[in-house]
Amino acid sequence: MPATRFTGVASALLLVWLCAAVSPLRAPFDVRSTPGSFNVRSSDVEGLGDHNPVRTATWVANWPALPEGRGMLAQAARAPRPTLLYFDAGRRLHATPMREDSPYHVVIVGRHLGVTGAAAPLDAYVNDAWGLASPVGAHLALERWSWPGHEKFLRNHWVFAEWAVENPPQRDLLRAGASREAVEAARAALGCGELAELRESVRAPLTAGRFWRNLTASFERTQFRFARWPAAAERALCD
Repeated sequence: MPATRFTGVASALLLVWLCAAVSPLRAPFDVRSTPGSFNVRSSDVEGLGDHNPVRTATWVANWPALPEGRGMLAQAARAPRPTLLYFDAGRRLHATPMREDSPYHVVIVGRHLGVTGAAAPLDAYVNDAWGLASPVGAHLALERWSWPGHEKFLRNHWVFAEWAVENPPQRDLLRAGASREAVEAARAALGCGELAELRESVRAPLTAGRFWRNLTASFERTQFRFARWPAAAERALCD
């Protein structure tokens, strides 16, 4: 870096900021309570019991939500029919039958996408709960500001509507916190209007025609949002 007046001033300002950042003058930080930020590394070290949690095997073996989940994934992979693995409000994993025409034998909801993907079989589908990698969840209307990437939680009524059998067992609906009416409304909304076209754009075979339609409609599709509550989404999309 050349020694100029500009770099000298910038270096001096950086040094002042560094001193403030490491001194008692800095703002107090609580790993669990800051509404706009979160110390992910401290949380990971605490959850995994490893001061340097950089290995995939460490995550898969020690992530608190996975010991039971790995067994359920293995059981679902051996099951004769497709299985959906979902979480209840207490973050406990459960299994429910999935529709027979599903393109995947196992679908698991991923609240922690990286470690869930590492634990799941390669031919399974990880349905991201936070809308980062879910084409449906990514287009939910934003109703609140929170940690970036954690603002569009995909509730179980949408997950059940897309993957579960037409009439899921009542015990699974109770565990999922999803009413049958909400699941039916979500399923209807998934088949209507722009939301149906969005799903088609990512699920249909990528033919030349499909590629062109995806390209030419990309701007409008990027702007598309729908209500997170199924009844409101159904009214807006299907009426």
